[in-house]
Amino acid sequence: MLNEIITLVKLSTVHLYVDTKKKIIIFDVLNSVYSKENSIIVLEYFKNFWALAKEQNAIYYLVIKINSIGVYPLNFYKNLVDCLMELNEIFKTNLHSCAFLCNNDSPLTMLKPLFNMYKSIRPFVVCNSYEDIIIYFNKPENQIMVQDYSVDSSNL
Repeated sequence: MLNEIITLVKLSTVHLYVDTKKKIIIFDVLNSVYSKENSIIVLEYFKNFWALAKEQNAIYYLVIKINSIGVYPLNFYKNLVDCLMELNEIFKTNLHSCAFLCNNDSPLTMLKPLFNMYKSIRPFVVCNSYEDIIIYFNKPENQIMVQDYSVDSSNL
């Protein structure tokens, strides 16, 4: 049996991994410690993942687990927004939707600068359970509908 979870990068502050069966990329903030080096590394892996998804015409969901987020410098948010802006065109065709998973409102307060700086082009939601995220992802309006270009042989 193939492993369904593939780690792209795991650092002391963040774990970026993919559930290949469910087509979900998970960006898991592991603790509230800020590391400039780790943030640069994980954003590079994140960008490379989406470039590969585009190349392979693959469509994924994105879960951002933010239970442990700290006070980060404004430069972190600028780098994150720059990364997201670079990926906007890929997100249009390769990202179904996004969900922020957090167990309380504290992380959301810390992310206000991000929400003020970046306007998401795909649907997103904030949930406090993984089950709620799956329900959200399963709604048709939160998915990119793939066109069926198959030929109906009965019309030939």
